[in-house]
Amino acid sequence: MMEKATLLARKSKKGKLIVEIDFEDKPPMAIQEMFVVDIDMNDEKCEFERVNGLITRVLIKGKELELKAKKNKTNVSGKTNVSGKTNVSGKANVFGKANVFGKANVSGKANVSGKANVSTATAPYNFVPLNKQAVTLDKPDSFDKYYGNTGYIDVEIKTKTPIYIRRSGKEGEAGNSDFYRQAGKYRIPGSSLRGMIRTMIEIASWSRFGYSIAGDNEDKGIRYFYRTFESKYVKNDYSQCIIGGDKTSGFYSKVKAGYFYKKGLNSYEIRPASIIGTNQIFRVEDDLVAGQGLNERISVEDPKSNRFKLNRDHYKEKSEHVYFEYDEEAVHKHTVLMKYAKVTSIRRYDGNPKTDEEFEGYLICSGYMPSNKKGKHLHWVIFHEDINAKILEISKDLMDSYKDDYDRIKSAKGNKESIIKRNATPCFYLTDKRGDIESFGFTGHFRIPYKKRITDFLPKYTQDGVDIAESIFGVKNNFMTRVFFEDALLAENSADKVTTSCKIPKILSGPKPTSFQLYLEQSANGMKNYNDQTQIRGNKLYWHQDGNNWEEDKSIIKKSDTQHTEIKPINAGAEFQGRIRFENLSDVEIGALLFVLDLPEGLAHKIGMAKPLGLGSIRINVKLYLSDRGNRYKNLFAEWNGLREKSGKVNQFKQEFEKYIINKIGEHKSSLWETDRLKELKRMLYFVPKPYADDIKYMDLKQFKKRDILPSPTGVK
Repeated sequence: MMEKATLLARKSKKGKLIVEIDFEDKPPMAIQEMFVVDIDMNDEKCEFERVNGLITRVLIKGKELELKAKKNKTNVSGKTNVSGKTNVSGKANVFGKANVFGKANVSGKANVSGKANVSTATAPYNFVPLNKQAVTLDKPDSFDKYYGNTGYIDVEIKTKTPIYIRRSGKEGEAGNSDFYRQAGKYRIPGSSLRGMIRTMIEIASWSRFGYSIAGDNEDKGIRYFYRTFESKYVKNDYSQCIIGGDKTSGFYSKVKAGYFYKKGLNSYEIRPASIIGTNQIFRVEDDLVAGQGLNERISVEDPKSNRFKLNRDHYKEKSEHVYFEYDEEAVHKHTVLMKYAKVTSIRRYDGNPKTDEEFEGYLICSGYMPSNKKGKHLHWVIFHEDINAKILEISKDLMDSYKDDYDRIKSAKGNKESIIKRNATPCFYLTDKRGDIESFGFTGHFRIPYKKRITDFLPKYTQDGVDIAESIFGVKNNFMTRVFFEDALLAENSADKVTTSCKIPKILSGPKPTSFQLYLEQSANGMKNYNDQTQIRGNKLYWHQDGNNWEEDKSIIKKSDTQHTEIKPINAGAEFQGRIRFENLSDVEIGALLFVLDLPEGLAHKIGMAKPLGLGSIRINVKLYLSDRGNRYKNLFAEWNGLREKSGKVNQFKQEFEKYIINKIGEHKSSLWETDRLKELKRMLYFVPKPYADDIKYMDLKQFKKRDILPSPTGVK
């Protein structure tokens, strides 16, 4: 199908021609270097055709653009080309099976120019794009009467790979590695099934995105924090906030210093540090601190690599009460010129200053910075508290955002309260034009919040009516749910599928939402971060994998290791049996529930832990049972032995749901799965065929630093 857009052509500063397709309702898309384009074609209306993300034809004024000539090189990558020539790799198409999408190229990454494939990001997850509009229903009728459809769905769950859901208890407790069980029975909790199905219905029914992204700050949404002097994509944003000056006159810190206090149940403040002359903050050499026994040296030389590394066994991040002397602010030569007041002597506080030039303050030793050279070698010193200065309140909004910050929690080893309960703790902060605190932290280069919140990157959905996910699952403080998920119990014939010995999975680590190049929509006009105008990618789902390569090599695990965990998964081939009860659902609502439960052949769900490693793939089969309310009240013994099975109506209900959504979104499709958005969902749900393992793995640090863009699901082989 041909789509309409505008072709943009411009020259970069280096004279390279940049060609993009400009849409009306989303950011421009760079097209592959495969078409012959002239700068004079800029701003021309065009038509184009794409195959699962890859643009294969472009027409301007009805004339098709020519393809660039290809270099005469053999494709030795083992990957499909789109030139129409024979695949000399000896392999089948990109899935190793029949092409289930009916098109030749589904990767968006094939070599079409004779050059090396363009580098793209890889990850064990991807995103189903956001819906621009929300499909709504009228608010459910009164809950004190029967109407619509009431009954239950019996679900049979078959594990396609090992799955694991941890039983309740703390890490390291006896039995904590066991699969979840209650009353002596292994089970998939109803809450886990509910969360998985809620997300699926939200996607398939064009419901409003984001029912669970507000965090503690429900009224405004999550706001991420960042700190970097390295990445060109946010370096300027960060530097402009905390650093002043220039490379000629020297750079200086804009941050202020003070002392952090918790003054009530959920109230916090900062009391500024004293200013003597023009100085409130000072820098001190690591050698001087270590020489006075206030801390160990932050880094030590590694004789094997001739590099410096963190003195992990002895160096500590801490603050220390001290006396110190200093020189007035001056410019000091480092990699760049830096302007600061330098500490010339320092010692532990003992209540007895030796001279009139010795001042009371606090030393702040922060984290290690890796480097080929010695690394970071300056610590911070601040004056004592100014008892006459105005006390500054930390707003609840800022404090909630601080508590929500994932990386902050991580650095506090999971205990965010360990930081925010401290009194009289040296800290640093920035204020806005009104003098109110806009960010704070406990080192001089602290993490600062992005200007925008997650909710700022969502479509502006209409608020009329409730969406289908809300209608089924309820709305907080408004009306209750009408679906109830029971635990799914392990079948007796699957007892041999329970793992009895502990297994150690590979470390579950990888990019988080702060990795804006992966989680935000990007364009060819420059990388977007959480300070920019763009939108989030959509609903995050994990790829299905074979589930065979998830265990860690035990020979590399040290006794002191704290990153690995132990689990006892339930293996592939096991069966669970559960039930979903529902009350007063319309045909469309029950159709939505059945549509996401009863998936087409070859598709599967994901549940539980270790999904990035390939665990958690399940296939669900359903049986539908409906109550006949009229007959029940006419006949005393009606439904005495249970409800009558109505599985023959499953497809009818699913079709009612599909027709309703297709009509509301204005797409003329015979099936909801044929819409562009659900094609992306379907690609994520395919258990057979699965993508190549190399195309859905976490990137190593070197590749991650390149900030490559993640292709769409249909753009992955």
